[in-house]
Amino acid sequence: MKSKFLSQIPKLYNPYLHLTIPSIFGLIIFFICCNFITYFNFISLLTILFTVFSLFGFEWFVHKNILHHPRFLLKSLYEKHEIAHHSMYSHQNMSLNSLRELYFILMPTYAIFIVFGLLVPIVFLIGWLISLNSALIILSTSMVFFLMYEWLHLLYHLPKSKFTDNVILNKLRVLHTLHHNPFNMKKYNFNVTFPVFDVILKTYKQNI
Repeated sequence: MKSKFLSQIPKLYNPYLHLTIPSIFGLIIFFICCNFITYFNFISLLTILFTVFSLFGFEWFVHKNILHHPRFLLKSLYEKHEIAHHSMYSHQNMSLNSLRELYFILMPTYAIFIVFGLLVPIVFLIGWLISLNSALIILSTSMVFFLMYEWLHLLYHLPKSKFTDNVILNKLRVLHTLHHNPFNMKKYNFNVTFPVFDVILKTYKQNI
């Protein structure tokens, strides 16, 4: 089954660039924001918590309603996720065999630039209505969340090793593995990071 999809990977595809370009960009934006944040107080902490909570909801919504349903202009996302990704990695075998398979595990390289572009007008609006400090906190938090999503999803699909074997990661991997069961993928465990909205919206499943 994998060979069918692996043949679709462009010949010039570089998995190292696919992983490092978004990571470097996200971290650069994060550190630039941190450099210009002038104070941190209780409101700043609330801003981080609200941003992270909202992103958990956004992650859940996109995963459930776009990545698992062929929407008109977003059908390619559905095809790459449900048809390719879920066909290549079943709940019985989640591990990648080659780094080239990152093509079907990570978000497209340009995704972080699109997310950044969508955040810019929001950040300007927050900066104008509330404060530049709050705007920078929202932007930096969003970049870290994007990278957390990418890195965690990658770890779920790596072969088990000392590096990937710990209590928290093992628990999260089990939840994602359950999601990869064809009977569950449209119904349970849509939060790839932490199952916040899965618990709230009752799509949380922790055992067979």
